[in-house]
Amino acid sequence: MRWAIGRGESQSGNFLRAYVNLGFNTAENGKQVFDGIMPIVAMRMIAMNYRFAASGGLADLYELGMDGVGWWGSYDDKVRGLGRHSLLDRCSAAGQCPKVAEIMGAAELRYHRGSVDFVGTDVKSDIPLPANVRRYYNAGVTHAGGVGGFSLSTPRPRNNGCDLQANPNPTDFANRALFAALVDWVTKGKEPPPSIYPTLAAGDLITPAAYAAQFPMIPGVPRPIPAELTQYDFSDELGFVVRDVSGVLRHVPPRWKRSLPLVVPRVDADGNELAGIRSPLLSAPLGTYVGWNLISSGYRAGRYCYSNGGFIPFAATKAERLARGDPRPSLEERYPSREDYVARVKAQADRLVAQRYMLPEDARAVVAQAASAPVH
Repeated sequence: MRWAIGRGESQSGNFLRAYVNLGFNTAENGKQVFDGIMPIVAMRMIAMNYRFAASGGLADLYELGMDGVGWWGSYDDKVRGLGRHSLLDRCSAAGQCPKVAEIMGAAELRYHRGSVDFVGTDVKSDIPLPANVRRYYNAGVTHAGGVGGFSLSTPRPRNNGCDLQANPNPTDFANRALFAALVDWVTKGKEPPPSIYPTLAAGDLITPAAYAAQFPMIPGVPRPIPAELTQYDFSDELGFVVRDVSGVLRHVPPRWKRSLPLVVPRVDADGNELAGIRSPLLSAPLGTYVGWNLISSGYRAGRYCYSNGGFIPFAATKAERLARGDPRPSLEERYPSREDYVARVKAQADRLVAQRYMLPEDARAVVAQAASAPVH
């Protein structure tokens, strides 16, 4: 065996981030463990290395995980008083850092407070990525991506009580292409596709309030709610190392201190995200694809519906749209024919293949699927 690559999705991706941060990429015999890692839809260290740890959950209220270092580049967290650190500090000191290809999506910046990894806690500027790290952002997707296909009807998410239909916008094609690129980077030294994700410098990231103001007023559709990052008071937790989320807590649950600002990607007039890898479905949309969903009833009504994204289909005709009061143009107004629609899907698929964010065989499959889209 010449190379080892770790690939983890969601919690196992969070594990990889903590694994590298805590120095485990150097084995007991002094050798490097992983030559490359791919944390997918994972934006925090898994909360596993402290007494009475509860490693599940979304880092919701009183759940640790977003409290320590979350960024690959060097950043001085003055807001929380953590000092200057990086997830790569320990492996850099040992000269044994892996190549990193990180994949996130819309749900990670909305539910999981992922923007702190992009812009820190002061939200003033983008944290530069080191040379051994690439970041890829799938625009307008649910956590781990949707089922794909070209349909106006999708089931409700498996967690009961979500207001919106499940978001079908897929990520699997991008994830496959990027994993193949990571393998080539590790084994052949071939540079992967460039990072693509929303940044402050490009004007891609805005406040949740600005997002809500941009999001179209669609009758019968709930409004997005703010996202925030909780800071806890660890001032007298003498046995707890906050930057590593490790050690012994005296106060369980931890004491709430304040909420810190986050940012989310800006959207177009349809409510669809603009920055990142835009799938052929998002580029020729059949509706609005969002990384959030809300619980419709019960004691958590109006709160985020776990990690589920949502889908708000367009009206089929102009008459139907006007009757609903929907400000978004209908399918009839957008696409003059099925041939035109398939051509738009193919054009975006071809662009993604050329940019190495999609494999040719996946592009052919997506174009074939587009022929069944509900457009005339």
